[in-house]
Order: sequence, then structure tokens, then C-alpha cells
Amino acid sequence: MFKKILVGTDFSEASDEARRVAIELARRLGAELEIVHVEEPLPAYAFAEGPLPDLPRLQEEVRTWAERQLEDLARGARASGVSTTTAVLLGVPANTIVEAARTERADLIVVGTHGRTGLERVLLGSVAERVVRNAPCAVLTVRQTPDATQGAKPKAAA
Repeated sequence: MFKKILVGTDFSEASDEARRVAIELARRLGAELEIVHVEEPLPAYAFAEGPLPDLPRLQEEVRTWAERQLEDLARGARASGVSTTTAVLLGVPANTIVEAARTERADLIVVGTHGRTGLERVLLGSVAERVVRNAPCAVLTVRQTPDATQGAKPKAAA
């Protein structure tokens, strides 16, 4: 059924819960897991006041930090017996997650939702919603719950 599961993370509590669900699904199904983090390019105008930093160096520092975080997450998945790879990608999160799923031939994408509603959702958009609309495979959205820190246990996958 699902042989390759891709889970996106922004290192938030919502994405942590999605990752826990993805690990459990991968463990139960004997699927491979890929944990991806998407960094958006740093715009030069964000530093308009004062001297401009060395953007390539700064982007590389952010990438190195993200790679270390992903490796820590992957270590936990591997300890659960799940074959796990990681990737730090550069781009627009929703588009890049969809493209990664296509490139990696993922059977399932797992993404966390922050549960934003109203104006906040209109202004900030929803990465999860855009992934659902454009994904080349099934998508499981995992909503952050108040007890997210206690772990998530999926009841069914579909």
C-alpha cells in the first residue's frame, strides 16, 4: 500500500505531531520514511537597514542547522526500526514538498496543520492545503491537538 512516506517539517509542534504519526505508520507498514525541511531563500530586502549580511553564508548556516535538526529526528525514527532519510530543500514549502514527493515517488505525504482559521489563514495561507491540492499521491494531514506533546497514535491510514 504505502511503501514510501514523505513528511514535511518546519520544526513546529504541529509538524512534530505529523512526524510522530508518519513514523508510526512507516513502522506498522514497513515503509521507508523521508523527512524533509524546506528553507525559503533569504530575501536581500529583509536586511534593508544597515549593512547587508553575507546572504549565501547565512543561508548555509541555516541549512547546516536544519540538517542537524533533521538528523536528530531521523535518529529517533531509525531507533523505531524505520528506514529513514532526510533532506533540506530550498524553495516555496508547499511547492517543494509536492515536487519532492514526485521526485522520490512517495506514496503518501504527511503534513501537520496549525489549525489557523479566519483572517490568519487568509493572510498566512496554508502549506498543508496547497500540498493537498497539488500532491501527486495521497496526503494525510495531522492537526495539532492540545496534547500534541504526548504523542499521536493513528487509528487508520487512508
